[in-house]
Formats: sequence, structure tokens, C-alpha cells
Amino acid sequence: MDGRPATEPLDLATPEQARALFDEAVARAEAAGVEWPKEPVELQPASGLQEAIRRSFEVTGIGEAESE
Repeated sequence: MDGRPATEPLDLATPEQARALFDEAVARAEAAGVEWPKEPVELQPASGLQEAIRRSFEVTGIGEAESE
């Protein structure tokens, strides 16, 4: 390698191919020393944002937003 980013064609036709690409990217990132949490990060909207989303569903006539 000459220090320039390597490029490869990207042709994904199935979810399995996308997952394989993701797994390869993770392996390369880890080999380069990149670290991140292995477990999913669960985000919760602030109460004001959650309320605004709920109201927008009501105003647009979509119905009630899903709640936990």
C-alpha cells in the first residue's frame, strides 16, 4: 500500500452481503485500533421531543405514536 485509501467496488444485493461488508469493516477498524462499545447504545428522546413527536402524529392524523 502506498498510503492512499484503497477503493473497492460496492455491490450489495442482499442483507447478508451488507452484513458481511459490515463485519469486514469492523475487523479492519479494530485492526487499525478503532474502539467502540460492542453492545448497542440505546438512546431515549428527551421528554419534550417525545411529546412533540406524539403531537405531530395527532396533528397529521397518523394516530398514536408507539410507546414503550
